[in-house]
Amino acid sequence: MAAFGTLAAFTRKALDRADDLARDRWYGVDTGGYASTGELGTDVRESVHYATMPWRHVRAALACVPLDERERVLLDYGCGRGRVLVAAAARPYRRVIGVELSRLAEDARANLAAMRGRRTQDVCVERGDAGAFVVPDDVNLAYFYNPFRGAVLDRVIGQLQASLQRAPRTLYVAYFNHDHFDRQLGDAAWLRRRETRMATADTSFALYEASA
Repeated sequence: MAAFGTLAAFTRKALDRADDLARDRWYGVDTGGYASTGELGTDVRESVHYATMPWRHVRAALACVPLDERERVLLDYGCGRGRVLVAAAARPYRRVIGVELSRLAEDARANLAAMRGRRTQDVCVERGDAGAFVVPDDVNLAYFYNPFRGAVLDRVIGQLQASLQRAPRTLYVAYFNHDHFDRQLGDAAWLRRRETRMATADTSFALYEASA
């Protein structure tokens, strides 16, 4: 049984890689790859290496958010080369925003400029410290793939809460590998978890709903 499970996991990863390459090719972008924090020039304690979620998991995460796509303003923290931004911009979102500290921000901009089938025209990528980024008060979907932790994550949580206080609204948070997020949130009353599941054998996903 263990051997069967290993074979199934290997097959699933191979299929994901093939699907990722096919989707990137279809959109005319290159959003894959891996890079360490040292390679990215973000070698600080709170940073996490760059890796991408398979396209199928990105699409599933966005699909589970109970918001009309035409009303969505997405903010992707640690957007890397922009896979999530491309997935969102291929749909009729109102606005799509990425924040990225590393040089990969330039790759994300290039991918968005080059992509085929873009339906969201209002897209931008901000390069800088996520903790210092002031959340626009129309953002209603924040996306994370475990991009950072510690003090940076604390500041980001504070920025999200401050935006809700300035402009009360419903805000959804889609988070892959959310253990650090849960620990740093503690018993925060302003955010509740709506859904949790395992995306892969070693990757969890949670969807949260926040209000002021």
